[in-house]
Amino acid sequence: MNDIELTWLLLVAKVRWLERQPHLDQHHYLEMQRYLAALRLVQPFDWMHWPAPNLLDVDMEQLDIDDCVRYITRHVRGERFFENSIGSWIRGGAFGDLCEVAKRKANGQKAPLLPKAA
Repeated sequence: MNDIELTWLLLVAKVRWLERQPHLDQHHYLEMQRYLAALRLVQPFDWMHWPAPNLLDVDMEQLDIDDCVRYITRHVRGERFFENSIGSWIRGGAFGDLCEVAKRKANGQKAPLLPKAA
């Protein structure tokens, strides 16, 4: 198993573990963020003005890797403005499902860099 495969394994395991916790512990949340960053699942883009629908209204299997990255970025960055918003996404299972879809869409590799906005 290479480092990228191990990081995916650790990310999914951490998110699925966090789903079962009564609150989002800061230490474990930061650990999850390190895995997300290592896999390039959080990237700069104008997430506050991205017009995509709510994640719960989307068939995640139809997303491409770029949109998986955008949704993950939106939820991670949104935590800064809406405290514990990502905690509800994690505990509800949607964030873990999205991470697993992202892994499949990235073929188990790091996510590619998002295209630059025109």
